[in-house]
Amino acid sequence: MEKVLQDFKLETKTLEAASNRKPNSVLVPGIDVLHVVYDLYKNVRKLAQEQIGVNLLFLHGSGMNRVIWEYYLIKFNELISSQSQWGLNRVVFLDQVTHGDSAELNRFKLGVDFDWSDGAKDACRVALKEFNQQEVNIIVGHSMGGHQALCCGVLCPDFFNLIIPIEPVLIPHVVSNDIRAKTIVHSRFFNAIWNKTKDTFNNDKDFKQYMEKGSFYTNTHPWIRNRIMEFERVPLDSTGKLRTKISQDQNTLCYMTLNPGAAWLISNLKFITTPVYCMLGGIANWTPTENKQALENEVENITIDVVGEGDHLMNLEIPDVIIGKILKCIDSFMEENYTKLIIKPRDMSQEERRVRFEEVYDEFCKERITDYTKSRVAKL
Repeated sequence: MEKVLQDFKLETKTLEAASNRKPNSVLVPGIDVLHVVYDLYKNVRKLAQEQIGVNLLFLHGSGMNRVIWEYYLIKFNELISSQSQWGLNRVVFLDQVTHGDSAELNRFKLGVDFDWSDGAKDACRVALKEFNQQEVNIIVGHSMGGHQALCCGVLCPDFFNLIIPIEPVLIPHVVSNDIRAKTIVHSRFFNAIWNKTKDTFNNDKDFKQYMEKGSFYTNTHPWIRNRIMEFERVPLDSTGKLRTKISQDQNTLCYMTLNPGAAWLISNLKFITTPVYCMLGGIANWTPTENKQALENEVENITIDVVGEGDHLMNLEIPDVIIGKILKCIDSFMEENYTKLIIKPRDMSQEERRVRFEEVYDEFCKERITDYTKSRVAKL
């Protein structure tokens, strides 16, 4: 990260998580307060005069953490040209309340119900704190994080300019896909997840062998996997035993808390007005075909890119391909919207504000008022 830190100032921050959560998300409701930890990278280089600053918020998937995205920042910094229409302004990597350093802060407070939309509320809180609505704000999320990125498009409909979900999970392979019900998983699935989410190890050798041979990270890009190992490692005692920051039980709970919250998201996808560029893996089978169909049918302004060689964890396994696609997507968005984005807002005098309000008020009324005779109206 040394090269990146030459161009960016890093601040690791803590913010109180959203308070309106599922009651069972904490052990003592009304007393326990959760927090989120996130990294904020501020670009210290001055952008070219005609470049537009772009803010990026990245959301990880189940069992992962914020450092999986560091490789992306390194590559972005290398690949974004000074001649480009846009440049990076602020970049945020967030640990969900049950993951990474957030999990360390919330240890012994966490309950059993980690509603994914609660994580989206946390993401919105961070974005609203660190980003400006007058700038270009883009959210990228993988799997659970992709689900949450779409949630953010519903929760903050006018704040994000572009949503980029990667293999977002809305409808999973479960015992029942009745999205109004609780998520029910098969015991074989739970046992398989349990074996993939080990959290304590006798020594570094066992930890390394597990990460490379027995975990979800077997095919992960070596740089990213090594960074995950470095970040997750927590020594337990002087004997060399260690644990990961995310616990095995919280890890497995992620796979049992999608529904009924997904019902809320699916029913609200039609209200997302932000452009959505969604990447799906060509060889991925983590979700059934209904998942893709829900995205196609419910999101009005969506582009789906099926990445032929991509599996569910393609953001970790073929990151350079995904990075290229993200940059191309942002380039296309900026090309289409550059003219209106380059115009900088200016302050108005009191008289200018009065005139402006009258103009927009007249326009608004013309759109909202009619003399249509067949309509029923309330009696006053």
